[in-house]
Amino acid sequence: MNQPKTESLFNESLANQRGLTDAHKQLLQEAYVHLEGVLARPEMFAETPSRAVEIVEGLEYHIQQLWDFDPDRTKHRYWCRLKFCSCPTLDNDELFGTGMRRINYSCPYHGDVRVETWGEFEELTGG
Repeated sequence: MNQPKTESLFNESLANQRGLTDAHKQLLQEAYVHLEGVLARPEMFAETPSRAVEIVEGLEYHIQQLWDFDPDRTKHRYWCRLKFCSCPTLDNDELFGTGMRRINYSCPYHGDVRVETWGEFEELTGG
């Protein structure tokens, strides 16, 4: 019985250009699925908001490794896509690779007053 092909969450053309094996592509797919889950529901994957930030950063490094890229924090793009992160994604996309990040100082993850628990987070965001 044929199973429907799952939509790739990564650039398959780039994977083919880089000569990644099917097994490697599967690992990439699994890493992106995990990343997508953490971004959408961080409270299900992390004990605290700060731990969610650490998990996303770790996944970004892991994905770079799977792509066979050098680990480079300046080329992380998902850190500002956590649910309720208020750091500007478009501005940060433009800063990709520069080493600079635009932080919203009221962001509960990255701002001046970071929340320590999911309970505080819910009080602040209503979610």
